[in-house]
Amino acid sequence: GLGDSVTWGYGASDRKETAAFWVALRRVKKGGLDARFLNLASNGSTSFDHVTSQIPALTQHVNGLRTALGPDAFKDFMSRVRVEVMLTSGGNDVLHDHGTAGTTPRPDAMFGCSTAQARAWAPMFARRLRRLVDAVEQEFPGRARIHLATIFDPTDGTGLIEKLPRMSDPTSDADWASKASHLPAWTSGRSAGLEVLEIWNGVIREVASGAANVALVDMHALFTGHGY
Repeated sequence: GLGDSVTWGYGASDRKETAAFWVALRRVKKGGLDARFLNLASNGSTSFDHVTSQIPALTQHVNGLRTALGPDAFKDFMSRVRVEVMLTSGGNDVLHDHGTAGTTPRPDAMFGCSTAQARAWAPMFARRLRRLVDAVEQEFPGRARIHLATIFDPTDGTGLIEKLPRMSDPTSDADWASKASHLPAWTSGRSAGLEVLEIWNGVIREVASGAANVALVDMHALFTGHGY
């Protein structure tokens, strides 16, 4: 698994209850194969973090496997392995800093930004997503399938993010959880917040449609209508 708290397992008492684990398990069982589970996702992380921290961590893991197996066994392993990757990225780009007083929205902490700002930052987000996709393909050429998820709307279409209840997770960092609680209203208006989310999801859909090894998981559509 790569990405943020959705893949990491925010709220799950056991990491085997996470989306990344069940995606891998379902695909592997369908093929009648043995499985190894690796989750490099981290709670509260942005797409910037995924590129700067999780790509190197993935490379380190593969290099460690190469060293442990030896050249010939590693080559044989790579010819047979099937890799299923759950990737959730971009949600914290939108939510980070939560409109903190005196904080100006920026690409890695967009909360409260205008739609014009989001559109200007969207190409950079697309490049980060493509770097993640390319990194997986580079480490597992022709052997990986990436399940790239859209970002769900916690307000279920209302844009009233300030009405969300306090989030809590006994397994998470207390400071991060407290910052994620009691979000203020979206600075540029609730309709703008919904539009910014749609801009980010549009980027995710575009990246998924342009890569042969990526399957779109439309989490936004699946969560719509569930209330908040």
